[in-house]
Amino acid sequence: AEEIYSLPGVDAIFVGPNDLKFQMRYETETGADPTPEEFEAMLQQILSIGKKTGTPVGLHVLTVEDTQRRIEEGWQFLAIGSELKMMVQEASRIVGALGLDAQKDLAKY
Repeated sequence: AEEIYSLPGVDAIFVGPNDLKFQMRYETETGADPTPEEFEAMLQQILSIGKKTGTPVGLHVLTVEDTQRRIEEGWQFLAIGSELKMMVQEASRIVGALGLDAQKDLAKY
């Protein structure tokens, strides 16, 4: 896989965690999801090769804590959260600020 980092036109490597987990599952005989330790080891391998080859590596993360940890590890660009999660969080904040009970006070479709 290290060869990919140096291909002409490859400016960076971006890891989609769900894509990586699916690929790791596909490569096992049982089709089982990787353990958290196996998954983390693979992420660290990807990061290590990026550092070795001078290729920036990025990752999709969901929380502030994950973002801070990955920056400290040396990941160079991060996609933080998702549109759906951000919309749900903001909607929940608005409902709470208005003092509404989402289960009782809002119309259901």
